Amino acid sequence: MNFRFLLLFCFLFFANFVFGQDCPPGGITIQSQAQMDNFLLSYPNCTEISGGVTIAFFPWAPEIDTQVPTNLSNLSGLQNITTIGGSLYISLNPSLTNISDLGNLTTIGGSLTIEHNENLTDLSGLGNLVSIGSSLNIEDNASLTNISDLSALDTISHGLTISDNSNLTSLQGLNNITSINYNLSISNNDNLTNLSGLDNLTFVEWYMGIRDNDNLTSVSQLSNLTNIGISLTIDNNPSLTTLSGLNNLSTIGGDLRITYNDNLTNLSGLGNLTSVEASLTILYNDNLINLTGIDNLTSIGTNIRIQGNNNLINLSGFENFNSVGTYLYILNNDNLTNLSGLNNLTTIGGRLSISGNASLTDLSALNNLITIGEGLSISNNSNLTTLTGLDNLTNIGTTLSIMENDNLADLLALSNLTTIGANELGGGLSIGFNNNLISLSGLDNLTSIEGGFRLDYNDNLTNISSLSNLTTIGEKFILDGNKELSNLSGLNNLNSIGDFFWLRFNDNLTDISALNNLVSIGDDFRIENNDNLANLSGLNNLISIGNELYITNNPILIFCSAIGICNHIENEKPTTIGGNASGCNSIEEVEILCVEDNTNSIQILEGTSINIYPNPTKNFINIEISSNLSYQIDLLDLTGKTILTGDNLSKINLSTYPAAIYLLQITDLDTKNRIMKKVVVTR
Repeated sequence: MNFRFLLLFCFLFFANFVFGQDCPPGGITIQSQAQMDNFLLSYPNCTEISGGVTIAFFPWAPEIDTQVPTNLSNLSGLQNITTIGGSLYISLNPSLTNISDLGNLTTIGGSLTIEHNENLTDLSGLGNLVSIGSSLNIEDNASLTNISDLSALDTISHGLTISDNSNLTSLQGLNNITSINYNLSISNNDNLTNLSGLDNLTFVEWYMGIRDNDNLTSVSQLSNLTNIGISLTIDNNPSLTTLSGLNNLSTIGGDLRITYNDNLTNLSGLGNLTSVEASLTILYNDNLINLTGIDNLTSIGTNIRIQGNNNLINLSGFENFNSVGTYLYILNNDNLTNLSGLNNLTTIGGRLSISGNASLTDLSALNNLITIGEGLSISNNSNLTTLTGLDNLTNIGTTLSIMENDNLADLLALSNLTTIGANELGGGLSIGFNNNLISLSGLDNLTSIEGGFRLDYNDNLTNISSLSNLTTIGEKFILDGNKELSNLSGLNNLNSIGDFFWLRFNDNLTDISALNNLVSIGDDFRIENNDNLANLSGLNNLISIGNELYITNNPILIFCSAIGICNHIENEKPTTIGGNASGCNSIEEVEILCVEDNTNSIQILEGTSINIYPNPTKNFINIEISSNLSYQIDLLDLTGKTILTGDNLSKINLSTYPAAIYLLQITDLDTKNRIMKKVVVTR
């Protein structure tokens, strides 16, 4: 009898294995309605699939509009399934209107993805689903209006994405979800008006994004959310007027971005937020008036960017800030009139940039700012007239840039600056295109610029005398296009320029004698297109030009043979000279004059000192002789033609002679020895 029982048991076991196996091994892919129907016939007792289930046509095409849809209209073959060990993927089934056949499903070990099913209206059939082991993704289901059938779901172990469901009106069904252990993204759901369904959410471990939901008016349902591990982005929700609902959010482990929310007027709702460990970006919220609502925020780990908020009038809300970790950018806020709110700011670890704020007139809220670790840029603020507010700033690490502030009249607030540093990318001082700046008063205590110095195209700048303590420029020096600047007085103590020096397009510059202490230029030296520059006296102590010398297109420049220029030519270093007046119109002309001693030197003839002054001159020159020397005077032009001669003259009237360089020859009538001296006549 025992033998018969054993034989019967073996027969039933093998019959079940061969003819009625419960489930296929691993996962399954179903691409047609016929395959779906056959699954139930083949595996009538299957309830637990160990792998994943894919209901979509494969292989995928690279673009969604070229993928091949299935012809599935129902999921009846899966009606007995309770558990899927892997992921469930339902994609591109245009004939599928419901998934009610999944009514017995309670557990998915991997992700659940429902996407591109254009006629699916709800998720009925998932009413018993309790747990998803990875992510839930509901994307691009054009007819889906609700997800309420997820009401039994209490665990999503990874991320949640709900996007591009154009008729979805509610998130009810997610009410049991208290935490998301990866990303949460709610985006491009055109008819979603609120976040009802996320009422019990307390924690998002990584990123939370609420983006591009055209009719979203409220996030009040997030009132239990206290912590976001990495970042929060609220972007391009044009109907959102308030952030009320985020009132219990206290920390964000990374970035906070509030951008392109056209009707958001303030940040009320963030009142308990105390820390953003990375960056804060508030960008292009057209109706944002102030930053009230972040009043308790005391710490930003890296950057703050306030940009393109066209109705923002001040920065009220930042009162508890005293430091910014790296960068503070205040850019293109058209109606921002002052920086009220930054009154307690003392330190910026990186860079402060205030740019493109057309209505900004007042920086006084920065009056406690002492240190900027890298750079300060103030540019294109068309109504800013003064830098008052920066009076206590003593240290700028690498760069100071003041550019294109049309009504800025002075730099007086910078009087405590003594040095401007540099970094591996350069840095230094740039002052350019400030059309009403007439002087550099405020830079009186500046002694060194470790980077470069760019002073260009300040149309009304007439005076740079406040640079009188500046001794070194570590890199380039560009002095271009300051059309009202007539002299370089203020650079008298400058002795070295580490890189190139460009002196160009200064229409009224007549005098560079203030460069008389300049000893070295590290690279090229360009003197070009200065319409009224007649001589280069001031370069007599210049010893070294590191590379090429250019003296071109200075139409009345007649005297180029300063000692520094002559030494450069004599040492056969690269030189380009041309487009200047006679006497300085070619290398050969300059070489002739370089043979002679420089202007204003005392000459010796037969033991007698001879002093010729003033030189250059507009009218007379005086000739002083220290003894009873009998001598003849000959005045020659650069062709060698004698244009004046006489004996023992002590004064010569040159007022009727053209501006040019002349050669004054003095000959001892007894010994016939002679000396020759350049005389420069200017007009």
